[in-house]
Amino acid sequence: MAEEKKAAAPRKQHYVPQFYLRAFTNQNGQLFVVDAKQKKHFLTSPQNVAAERDFNRVDVEGMDPHALEKALANFEAEIAPAIERVKKEGAFKDAADRIAVVNLICALALRNPRKRENIDGVMEEILQRMMEMALATKERWESQVEQMKAEGVLEESAETDYERLKKMVKEKKYKFRMAKEYQIKLEIDHFNEMLPLFFARRWRIMKARAETGGFVTTDHPVCLLWSKAEDRAGFFGPGYGLPDTDVLFPLSSELGLIGRFDGQEDTVEADFLTVATYNNAVIGHASSQVYSADDQYYYMRKFPQPLGRGYSLLQDPNLKARDDE
Repeated sequence: MAEEKKAAAPRKQHYVPQFYLRAFTNQNGQLFVVDAKQKKHFLTSPQNVAAERDFNRVDVEGMDPHALEKALANFEAEIAPAIERVKKEGAFKDAADRIAVVNLICALALRNPRKRENIDGVMEEILQRMMEMALATKERWESQVEQMKAEGVLEESAETDYERLKKMVKEKKYKFRMAKEYQIKLEIDHFNEMLPLFFARRWRIMKARAETGGFVTTDHPVCLLWSKAEDRAGFFGPGYGLPDTDVLFPLSSELGLIGRFDGQEDTVEADFLTVATYNNAVIGHASSQVYSADDQYYYMRKFPQPLGRGYSLLQDPNLKARDDE
């Protein structure tokens, strides 16, 4: 009897889980998507957004390339029922459900394309400075090439022409990319380091009133910001471990979470202006796409501008794709 083949993991892999996005769909199971990069809006299913080909693929000898994707699928299958209970109850009735939600928030804060791109940018800047120093003089470069060849870390066939490399570095005619496997390792290591910081926050659940239009989410749903408006104008950005910071996480069209190191862990009703202000912060953290059940939601705009609406968000001059910045 032929051995049964194991089902392969899909190549299209989500960095925002489909089970989470379904909490923002309409009665037909579709999302209203505003895409700041493509300058259009459309209806689609959660399957078609917040995903990249082989986002979680790991190419390491002796390891299943889809091991991480399968592990994440198991992780999501375990926490999805707990999150459904929180959405139904509108509160953390069980400590295990709170644990599930906080784990999801921490995972989504760390595992996304923009985070990987930012790390690549930092490493590219470091490499640029290192190459500029190495190519400061021809003598220094030739000395380093000789040493690298002697240590066996540079092949004899490698490009070592001083003038050509110096020109390439000066004009930045290259693109540095950190190995995805190393990026994934960083995400796993940072998850273990960051999770206690998320648990330490007091999570208030805000329940949107019917007339508010509800909460929205995005392709970068975890939002970190300073609690006080005056701090937002400072030189340094907020950090997940810093006091006087808020972490916003829309849980569904009806529920929005806000985590602080002080305050109460409770459930409160969110009025019209509270939901609009919350949505504005969430939209501002999107990479390029905003998701909602329909186009009837509200978001706050700077005074004296009127409140924004979902159906006109695409025309808002403040809407920008962060991955184009």
